Amino acid sequence: MQDVTVSDLLKQVPDRYEMILTVAKRARELEAGSEKMTRFTHPNPITIAEKEVAEGMVKPTQARKGIY
Repeated sequence: MQDVTVSDLLKQVPDRYEMILTVAKRARELEAGSEKMTRFTHPNPITIAEKEVAEGMVKPTQARKGIY
């Protein structure tokens, strides 16, 4: 399994700030008990969130809701 790189994430979310918000919000959701969207398993919710964003399963507009 290859690690997710910043380049992989930027392909899905071109803005770095938006990418960080997207991954952080999704990681918080996973930590709170939300069901993961990928078959990838890892003990760290941030790593799972990064994988979901890189695979296009989580979109930035989903992360923006509820932040502001």
